Amino acid sequence: MYSIYIENRKFTEWKDLKYKPLFYLKTIFFTIIAFAVIGIGTSNLLHYLGFSSQTSEDLSELLKQYPIFIYISSITAGIVEEFIFRGYMMTRIYSISGNKLGAVLISSVIFSAAHYSYGTMFMLIQPFIFGSIFAILYFKYRNIKVLIMIHILWDVIIQYLY
Repeated sequence: MYSIYIENRKFTEWKDLKYKPLFYLKTIFFTIIAFAVIGIGTSNLLHYLGFSSQTSEDLSELLKQYPIFIYISSITAGIVEEFIFRGYMMTRIYSISGNKLGAVLISSVIFSAAHYSYGTMFMLIQPFIFGSIFAILYFKYRNIKVLIMIHILWDVIIQYLY
């Protein structure tokens, strides 16, 4: 509502570019693989450095009791976070500054800060890295749908692994 009535702009200013189905499959597959490698690496490094993940363990207990929340939280987070952080915030920062790197970094820092409530260093570093990857992909391909699909799939995978 704010973007339409106050800014007089569309919420997501960039029109999604269309791609063939193989593009979506390849992008999703390779991004998930990259996230797995980055996730395992940062998780092991932070564990080695002594950072706790008690909040993640508490969340996993809740998800074991109510597995439907895995899907509900993954779908809502994937859609809402991608529209807000990439579709809205990053494009606005870029339109104001004209600086791609600045838009990627600022939106990724804010994306990471939004995950602070999980209470672990792990929940700040990984969202920053993943937010940066999402932002770069959005700049390169201008397609928020593929980001939403990757985000949902990644969240489901992670929640099942916990």
